[in-house]
Amino acid sequence: MNTNRKVAIGLVILLLSTAVLLLMFAELKSQSNWRDLTTRMPVPPETDVPMSEESDVPPDESFFARLEKNEDDLIKKPGDPKVSRDGRSLTIKTSSGKITELKDCLDCGPEKDIEHYLVTRFSKPDAVLIYRQLYEGDDYVLITNDGTLHQIPSYPVFSPDRKSFVVVSASEAFNWNGLEMWDAKGSSFERKLRYEPKVYEIYRFLGWDGNERVRLEYSGYTDGESGSPLCRAAEIHREGHQWKVHSLKETREGFCPFTEEWFPEYLRRYIGEPDEG
Repeated sequence: MNTNRKVAIGLVILLLSTAVLLLMFAELKSQSNWRDLTTRMPVPPETDVPMSEESDVPPDESFFARLEKNEDDLIKKPGDPKVSRDGRSLTIKTSSGKITELKDCLDCGPEKDIEHYLVTRFSKPDAVLIYRQLYEGDDYVLITNDGTLHQIPSYPVFSPDRKSFVVVSASEAFNWNGLEMWDAKGSSFERKLRYEPKVYEIYRFLGWDGNERVRLEYSGYTDGESGSPLCRAAEIHREGHQWKVHSLKETREGFCPFTEEWFPEYLRRYIGEPDEG
């Protein structure tokens, strides 16, 4: 090989080596700049609650973080039925040994996605309440100590004698909207009323008046689906063996406050009032 050819080959090798070094330097610089950029970018808040609702939750805790903490505390407390968690599965065992297993499914599709959380333990009657987060919306399952599952649309509020409970489900979308009444039947409960409004009515629970009457009010319109917004008093009253819903004469202008005061604080998600527009 002559001298000129050797020199040419050497120059080519030198140029290729220089090009490789320049490319490596550029890549390192780019990665450094990206690290600097990501360091300076603000970290978004870790919350599952929309920003408009954040004033109703403790700082740095999302709705589901509260549910998880509350569940951990409840599982440690004695009582029947007993509840345990294994990963994405809740097991409920009654004092008689009957077992119910509730399994989460987070990637089963819009119609089947579901999560379960133990949210309340009741006594008189002995029962546990399970919150179910669905793909769109949510509901609850009350499990009494005989193993009976009662699917209910919202949080139950028991009468003073613990022989009945009312369910007020106030929803404009996703969840069922209406009222339910349940009465004791042996060790479990039987639904005696399921009231679904035919026009716009968003109910609010005000309290039990003895064991035979539930005080309510609801947001509606003067002409059913139109007119001016109003807040009207209402009640559920026992008549013989039945429960009946009655609207009362008392009204005031504007919608009723939209609150969830009858829910435990860790289950409250929404604040504010219905849109009057």
